[in-house]
Amino acid sequence: MAPQPPSMADLMPHMIGPQRSSEANRHLLRRPTGDKDRNPESEDEDEEVEDDDDDDDENGQSSPEDPTKSAFSQILARVKAKELKLGKSDDRKAFFSDYGSYLEGHIDDNKNLLHVLAYEASFNSSVKSLIGRLAKRSPSIFPVLVGALDDNDRTPLYVAITKKNIKLVSCLCENLPSIDDVLRKECDRSETCLHAAIRLKLPAEIIISLVSKASENTLCKKDSKGRTPLHLAVEYEKCSSSQLGVVQALIKQGDSALDEETNGPDYFSVFRYHEYTRDKFLKQKDRKAPSRPNEMSNLRPATGAADQKREAQPESKKPKEENKTKDGPVDKNQPVANSKEPRLQMTPGLSLRNDTVLGAIDPERRGDTDARKNQTEELVTKESADLIRDEIKLHYLRTRRPEIATTRLYGKNLEDTTICFEYAGAPTKVDSDDFKESFRNVKFDTILQYVAFPNVEVHPKPALSKSGGDAIEVSGRGRTDMIFFFEWLRNEKGVKRILKVIVDDIQDPAHSDEAIETALEGFDVEVLEWRKVDLCPETICNSSDKLREVYLSWSGNNAMLRAWSEPDGLKKLENLTKVHLHVKQDLETSIRTTRNINNFCERLRTPVPIEYCGTSTVAPSVASEVSEATARKIEVSRIERGRTEQLVAGNPASLPEKPELTLSPHRWLDCMDGFADAIQNIWRAAVKGKTSQSGDINELHRPVEVALIDDGVDVYHEPLRGKISSGKSFDYGDRGENRMRPYWVSERGHGTVMANMICRVCPMVNVYAIRLETQYDGKDPKPRIVARSAAEAIDAAVDRQVQIISMSWTIKQPEKQRDKEKFDAAMRRAVAAGILIFCSAGDAGAHQDSDYPASCSPNKVIRIGAAKANGNAWEWVGSLNNLDFITPGHEVVQRKSEDVLMQHFQPQTGSSVATALAVGLAALIISCVKLGALHTQSVGVSPTAVTMKDLVEVRQHKNMKAAFDAVGTSRESNNKFIEVWRLFEKAAKDIQPPLEKEKRLGIVADLARNFVRTSR
Repeated sequence: MAPQPPSMADLMPHMIGPQRSSEANRHLLRRPTGDKDRNPESEDEDEEVEDDDDDDDENGQSSPEDPTKSAFSQILARVKAKELKLGKSDDRKAFFSDYGSYLEGHIDDNKNLLHVLAYEASFNSSVKSLIGRLAKRSPSIFPVLVGALDDNDRTPLYVAITKKNIKLVSCLCENLPSIDDVLRKECDRSETCLHAAIRLKLPAEIIISLVSKASENTLCKKDSKGRTPLHLAVEYEKCSSSQLGVVQALIKQGDSALDEETNGPDYFSVFRYHEYTRDKFLKQKDRKAPSRPNEMSNLRPATGAADQKREAQPESKKPKEENKTKDGPVDKNQPVANSKEPRLQMTPGLSLRNDTVLGAIDPERRGDTDARKNQTEELVTKESADLIRDEIKLHYLRTRRPEIATTRLYGKNLEDTTICFEYAGAPTKVDSDDFKESFRNVKFDTILQYVAFPNVEVHPKPALSKSGGDAIEVSGRGRTDMIFFFEWLRNEKGVKRILKVIVDDIQDPAHSDEAIETALEGFDVEVLEWRKVDLCPETICNSSDKLREVYLSWSGNNAMLRAWSEPDGLKKLENLTKVHLHVKQDLETSIRTTRNINNFCERLRTPVPIEYCGTSTVAPSVASEVSEATARKIEVSRIERGRTEQLVAGNPASLPEKPELTLSPHRWLDCMDGFADAIQNIWRAAVKGKTSQSGDINELHRPVEVALIDDGVDVYHEPLRGKISSGKSFDYGDRGENRMRPYWVSERGHGTVMANMICRVCPMVNVYAIRLETQYDGKDPKPRIVARSAAEAIDAAVDRQVQIISMSWTIKQPEKQRDKEKFDAAMRRAVAAGILIFCSAGDAGAHQDSDYPASCSPNKVIRIGAAKANGNAWEWVGSLNNLDFITPGHEVVQRKSEDVLMQHFQPQTGSSVATALAVGLAALIISCVKLGALHTQSVGVSPTAVTMKDLVEVRQHKNMKAAFDAVGTSRESNNKFIEVWRLFEKAAKDIQPPLEKEKRLGIVADLARNFVRTSR
């Protein structure tokens, strides 16, 4: 026969006392509020789990037939009365004899005994004793009970957290050998226990303890809005001084959450979510400040210890004022003692005046104290938030590839913020002013992931300077060129920190030690790869005390190994963990060299004596601890000098030898060169000093922007200086290098040629340079364009809202369906955005109908082929029926230039050059229409005047083709070759000085009417 449940009479001696009636026990259990009536707007409020006062029974009475519920009620009564004693063996036997068969059972809403304790009981010695004995008696069942979900999707641990029962949380965790499964369990609103603990701002030490017990998978769990615990931890209103420790603990335990994003449409990374909550909070605060100057802001700094203790109290013992605040209206003008508004937790080193402490305030002084209080509160919050923001950003920059870090920090990066400066492939001799002009539009983050410089010389030679700024006479042979570049980053680009520095300084003479220290001063460099042979250890230490990793170029002299490994050498760097030794086999044998290196490694591993432990003072009582701590492991890797020694190389492909050819000039090019020279002066005069009074006028003064999607552009070339508005690179280089190939350097010189041709025809244009990723497959000497990067480049151009996209290349239709779909989608976006799209013929004869990008949207792109100087099509462009127009593309020469680099320019042949010239012509036509509209603004509207409407329409695909036709085409080419001299040759002569400025503008307006007639 099955054992019968104990009757109330049998259990009466164990209850609170004989005077307690059964009626008093009927309402011991209450179930939590369900989610059906939850207000979705308050999902993120820091609320505790509430309990309903209704019982399951329709009459509000417990079911006497439920023995498990009866047993739980009696246990709860004894726990509340602190009468449950399980320390003695007899007490335990009696308890488990009476209740043992019910301890694993469930009652209303599928709650087990631990649920009941979490919902109903305050923590005391009886609760602690009961949980401890349950864990020991049923070690396999206890974790199941702790992780069990009730009908409201709450585990006992989750309930304890939401009720801020800190001691119960600790007790449950201490009695579990592993709580990761419990922490990973999805509860209410898909939250985990970690989500709830962070959302409700439990004490930092409790959260950190929970985090330390969680796996990386658990830390990546998302709530209903796609937020990980780390997302919640970095919310601006949670950024107290102690929150930094929580964020650091989450990242240390597993940083995969940094790659997770919230739900759409925003898809916020952790960093971007912090920025979003920061902006949202500050905007809300600004809106509320004027109308409610005496109210607290929405900021809720971390709960102080007193508040945490109050939250852990049972409902019956909480102050009555709190219940009034919760359940009824409160006079907003009166302070409430012990209200739920958390107190300000101060950052160390800051203090509040007595009259700014949150609490009861004299109403007559409230306005003054609130003003001071809010100022201090904002200061503390911003300070803590900035520390947390920097912690996240630095971790991204230290651990993620440049393209991934950029996406995590800036999303689509519409402002083109650059996180690294790669000068590889750029000119190795530069003028300082020309360099600044070339990179004027490059925008840097305040923290750079890395900078990399080849052996580059700058003129005039930078001077050393004292800390006060006075120049020092340079008398040594040592170079100082790098001082210029780092001062440019510091003073003109606003860079405050550089994590990694790479400098090729192998050649003689190298930079002086003083120049190196001056260049790196204040950047807090963490990884130093300054390739100077036998770099002085003192210089290394002086360059940055934050160094974690150092690359050493060693001559083979053992004296340098000893200097680097002495207590006063690299071992002074408290954060140093890695040393890369570039070894040169010199005078000594390989056996002797290896022995010297092994001794070097052994010396680095020797604990640092106390007197060399950084700059901090160490008490004698902790000397032994410091000595042990400084015996850190420094990893040494050996790199033989047989490998490629040049750190960053120039790009010989972009500088072909100067040809010995005599070429017939193009009439087309001569005509456009003459008109370009004249029109740019008119443009400058028209837009100079103009103030924007409306959106239309601002648009008229804005240069046409062309997205040049190619292999990069050498921005230092003289014809392009100041014309590269910005750019992006989707060429991520070799995966093992963690370096990007920048847009301001052309891989093979192709992009530079295209940019020159565009600007040659339309010198007022702005070029937005987008670098594609190219690869070599060994079969073809020409690089292959990666389709994925092309799709990303088109998307970037759309996001930039350029007017024209220039693609002077073709690729085969992507083989991978995913790449094809991505490319097609990007082209559809560009077409929908109304962007003019130009692309080239494939120059493969008749076999090119399926080439991308033209075949992707054949009726929405303008396809250009190459023509000879006489206007006939080049043989390799294929059928003219597949082309919209042809322009010069056979042995096209560059204009004469004083630029040394451009003097090596080779005659160019192919439809890519023709496409660039056509793009320049389209940009010129749009610019002329803008000048025509400006002329209308000046002289007034007439029936034939050029207007803003004309500007909008001429940028449409069909109307630009009509404008090309209006310029004039040759009958011999089936009306494909554009004969620009028909309109522009005479206009170039007519607009020359000394004709007055207004009349010259009028001639351009007349010219512009030819381009807009067909659209009217």
